Order: sequence, then C-alpha cells, then structure tokens
Amino acid sequence: MRFKNMLKIFSNTEVQEDKTHPTPPLKREGVLGVLNNAEHYPLPQGARENASCAEHTEKHLFTYSPIHLFTFKKVAFTLAEVLITLAIIGVVAAMTMPTLIQNHQKRSLEVATQRFYSMMSQAVKQYMADEGVDDLRNTALSSDNYDEYCESPEAIASIRNFVTKYLKVVEECDYDANNCFAPKYKGWDGSDEQSSGFVDYVDDSRRDYVLADGSIIRIGYYASGCPIDLFVDINGKKGPNRVGYDLWYMSIFYDGVIDESGVLPEVRRGEAPGWGTPQGIRQWRFENDCQRGTYGGCFGHFLENNFKFDY
Repeated sequence: MRFKNMLKIFSNTEVQEDKTHPTPPLKREGVLGVLNNAEHYPLPQGARENASCAEHTEKHLFTYSPIHLFTFKKVAFTLAEVLITLAIIGVVAAMTMPTLIQNHQKRSLEVATQRFYSMMSQAVKQYMADEGVDDLRNTALSSDNYDEYCESPEAIASIRNFVTKYLKVVEECDYDANNCFAPKYKGWDGSDEQSSGFVDYVDDSRRDYVLADGSIIRIGYYASGCPIDLFVDINGKKGPNRVGYDLWYMSIFYDGVIDESGVLPEVRRGEAPGWGTPQGIRQWRFENDCQRGTYGGCFGHFLENNFKFDY
C-alpha cells in the first residue's frame, strides 16, 4: 500500500521549467541522460536522494572510464639517462663482484671442511666402538703394529679396510696422486714453490681415495709409533687448490681425535708441559709452516678459529 502511494505522489509531481535558464535538449533519454547532463539539468534534492543504485552505477562507469588511462601524459626516461644508469651499475658490480664471489667461496669451504672433519671423526669413533677400545694402539689400525716405515702389506691393508668400511669411497687411486688430486697446489700465500712437493708425497703405505661427497683423501702412516697421516682436498680437483683453503693436512691420534700434527693427546691433557699448550703448538706451526708455504700448520689455526677463515 505504501509503495502505491509513493508512486502516486511521484506521478503527480510537476517540474516547473526555469525560464531564466534555457536548457538544451537531452542527449540521452532517461536517468542516464540526466546524469550525463547534470550541469544543465540539476536534479532536485529529493530526486538525488531517491536515485536508484542502478543510476549511481551508470554515472560511476561513465565518469571513471578506462579511456583516461590512455589520455594522460606519461613520463619516461631518455635513452641517455638509461645508458648512464646502466654504466654506473656496471662499474659498481665490477668493483664488488670479486669480493662477493671470494667471500662466498670461503664460506663454502668453511662448511665443507667442518662437515668432513665431523664425518671423519665419526668414522674413527665408530671403528673404535666396533673394536671395543678407546685407544687405536690396541687395534690393527695402529702404526705400532708394523715395521719402521709401515710399508708391509698388513699395514696397507689395515688402512684400506678402515676407509672402505667406514667411508663412502667411489674411486681408489693407489700410488699415482695425479689420478685423484689436482696436479698442482699453491701454498697458503699463493706461491707454488714448496707446496708442489705435496703431489710427490706418496709412498707404498699411502693411498688416495675419492669419497662420495666429492672430497679426496690421502691416508696412511708416516712411520711406526706415529699418528695416521691424513691429507684432504675438500672439493676435489676444483679450485682454488691452495693449502689452508681447500687442501688440509691433519693427524689422527691414538685417542681418535683429529688435530694438528704435534698436538698429542698428552699435550691436550696437560701431561706434557715441555711440549707447551695445544694453542701454542697450533700457532707455532701456523707461523712456521703454513705461512711459509708448506702444507702443514694450517688446520690447527683453522681449528683455533672455530672453523672460520680469518685470512
């Protein structure tokens, strides 16, 4: 009933023509035409308030047409400005990229060395657990069980059995180091005078093995009564092939600990005061061996620095 009354009221409403402001004819019929000619046909206040949602939607669509996106003036860079910007970026990249690459390589070698150290330590501990001992001198792996230079078939077999059982070996190279290791290594300082002797540091008691993680090891005895020698190239033949970066020399002591040569278990336990401290031995070997281009002394310094490069 209310709706019929409202229709009746609107149907009886008369709109008075304003004689003082003549109006041009409508371009469109209906509400849409009125909305598009609002400046000529201002709607009464009541009519505006009662406009339908459809009328407002039509007005909104026509007022904010996407055509405006193509009619506004666009601002762009000139070719010269673009070229200058690219040149600046190129100069900055050329200055910073070598440092970034070097830092990334160092971080990768740090992680790889720590991972190898953990893997090898676990292998030795597992071997000792399987043998039921806490001292390698009570096993077949001890150099004390063999002749002065540990070149007997039994000595060689003991190392090979340990490596093939407790490490994942993908290749064995026997005597020729060039089959596994890179043909040449640089010293810690970048020189190649003394470290080149590492390639020839092979005898009957040592073997080279390529492991599944890509590292290469040379492991064997130096002489009876000595720890087990262990050389490792962390990333294989890939660069930098440099002592103290990807090439390390370590020793496996009879208590199963891997450390710098000379850091005996007695020294670590404080039972050999004449030898000094582990820290003192590592630092001495770093200064007198590693920094002078030989292959020893670098790993102890790396341990002291918590598996981080400080050079």
